Amino acid sequence: MFKLNFLRGIFLLLLGFLFSISSSFADYPNKPIKLYIGYKAGGGTDTVGRVLAKVMSKELGQQVNIINKPGAGGCVAAMQVSKMKPDGYSLIMDPSSSVTWARHTNPKCKIKVSELDYVGTIAQFNFGLVSHVSAPYNTIEEFVEWSKGKTVSYVLLSPGSKALMKYIAAEKGIKVNYVPAKGGADMIQLILGKQVDMSFSGGIHR
Repeated sequence: MFKLNFLRGIFLLLLGFLFSISSSFADYPNKPIKLYIGYKAGGGTDTVGRVLAKVMSKELGQQVNIINKPGAGGCVAAMQVSKMKPDGYSLIMDPSSSVTWARHTNPKCKIKVSELDYVGTIAQFNFGLVSHVSAPYNTIEEFVEWSKGKTVSYVLLSPGSKALMKYIAAEKGIKVNYVPAKGGADMIQLILGKQVDMSFSGGIHR
């Protein structure tokens, strides 16, 4: 169990559908499709992606295979797919931040929005600060008070996640130790194992 503190936002999933409009597209798809996900298996994006792949396989009559390529808040997968042959058989499902925020804050994220074709929004997720259910705070105000005189351990999931905590830390004078994770699955394990105090998470929450 973990609790959702304040801060809500919108998590957009992008499906970058790379293809060229041509006469050969009429018989699409005639072979299996690869669906890349920019996070490790077991997280929120991966879970939604696997449901989507199952539905697509049924509707299209071709197998849709999941390929997890975690790294740089989804940007590693986005960069890889953007360089592939635009034939409609290499898709990516990522949060919008992988092709918006990440490329402005991470010099290693070299991608142009024009290199991917947007197909649609698959889901909208809430954003929130999360902690273990036994944590001695339930609001951001209680968290700030509890943090005084301590160094807070915080799971780093993406450049945007770090930027948010850096802002809060600067405003409230909080010392933070950033613990890297490659996706929601890692974040959940760290939170449930009480190895960290807090994380910023988009995803499916109870």
